[in-house]
Order: sequence, then structure tokens, then C-alpha cells
Amino acid sequence: AVVSTQSTGTENIEDLMGGEEEDLDSSPTKGTSYLVVLNDEDVFVLIHQTIITEQDSIGQYLDKLDICCLENFLENAENKSVELHFDHVSPTRKHRVYTFNSSEEMYRFLREIQGIWMSVREENNKVAEVQCLNCKAIFP
Repeated sequence: AVVSTQSTGTENIEDLMGGEEEDLDSSPTKGTSYLVVLNDEDVFVLIHQTIITEQDSIGQYLDKLDICCLENFLENAENKSVELHFDHVSPTRKHRVYTFNSSEEMYRFLREIQGIWMSVREENNKVAEVQCLNCKAIFP
């Protein structure tokens, strides 16, 4: 039986991991790198501030995905894989399945993606204020 969970962003990754906590020495501003299998090929996935980039083994860029367009993600602990669903028009950019070498790497990736995804969603849900140029009143 395949154990799979779907995240809506409200769950805590530590809860999915069974409470395991590990020290992370990575920052999205530096660009965290993960070696994954994508479509039967080894690919380096780099996470920057709000961007996921994919590079082949010689460092050539394959694709760039915006975390703002990430709709949801699924975790499959049995296969050590993460399935990402994006809101893109192009069918080749709608769906990614990254398979990791270890569960620890997979959960580290999930923790990082969830943190960025949650902050992006909060930022997108904020109501913009507008100011009247005539009377200078501010409206939500």
C-alpha cells in the first residue's frame, strides 16, 4: 500500500515526519540544491527565494518554476517522492514528481517548500490598499 498525503499548506512537515527534527543549514536566499530523479534522469533542483530551477548533471538549466504558481504538493513516503502541481498553461510545466535518494532529503525539501509556499500565499492573500489621489483617503 502506498502511503501518500496531500498538503494544503496547513500541516506541519514535522508532523508528517513523525516529529523528527533536524538541523537545517540552508537558506532559500543562497539557493539550496537537491539531487533528484525526474523523468528517469538525475536532475539538480535548486530552490531560490521563490523560484525552483532544474539543472541537468552538467549544470545546464532545464526549467524555472515559480513557487507562486504552486497549487499543492503530495508526499509519498514509501517512494521518497514529492509531487508538485503548478498553475501553468503549458502541460509540461503543470506537474513534477521528484524522487529523492533519502527520506531526510525529501522532508528537508518539503519543509523548505512549505515555508516559502506559505509566505507567498499569505502575501498573495493580503488586500492591497489604494489611495485616492484627490482626497488622499486610503481604501482597503
